[in-house]
Amino acid sequence: DRARREFGESVPALWIAGRIALEAGDTRGAIDAWKILLRVDPGSFREILPLLEKALFDSGRFEEFGKVLQDLVSRHPGHPGIVAALAAFREKKGEADEAIRIIEDDPDVARDPVAGTRLALLYLDSGRTSDLRALLAGLNGAVRSPIEWRCASCGAFASVPHTYCTACS
Repeated sequence: DRARREFGESVPALWIAGRIALEAGDTRGAIDAWKILLRVDPGSFREILPLLEKALFDSGRFEEFGKVLQDLVSRHPGHPGIVAALAAFREKKGEADEAIRIIEDDPDVARDPVAGTRLALLYLDSGRTSDLRALLAGLNGAVRSPIEWRCASCGAFASVPHTYCTACS
C-alpha cells in the first residue's frame, strides 16, 4: 500500500501489491491490484491473467474473470493474446462455438500463432475438419520461413545461400 501511495499506478507497485496481498490471504486486494495493473499496462496480461484467474476461481468469482477479459478486449480490440484468452475462458465454460466465433470475428487475430492454434484446436475438438483444413491452408501461405536467402548478385529469393543464381548467371 505504501508503494502505491508513493508511486500511484506504477506497474511494479501494482504487481508487488497484488503478490503481497495474495500471500497475506487478502485475495480481494490482490484481485483489485491486478485489475488496475491490466488497465494501466495491458502488455502484462501474460503474467497477470493466470494469477488473476486463479485468485477469482479460488474466491468463487470465476464469472468475473470473463468480464475482465471482455473489458480488455473492448479496450484493446484485435489484440491476439487477449482475444485468445477470452476464447479459452469461453471454452472452459463449455461454450466452444462462442470461443470459435470470438476468434473468427477478426481474421487478423486468427493468423496470430497463439490465437490460430487455439482456433485450430477448437475446430478439431468440434469436429469441424473442413474449417480446420481451410485455416491451415491459409496459414501455410501466410507463414514464411524466418530464414530467407537472396542471391548476392541480383537479389532473387533462393532456397540456399549463394553468390550467383541461375537467373543472373
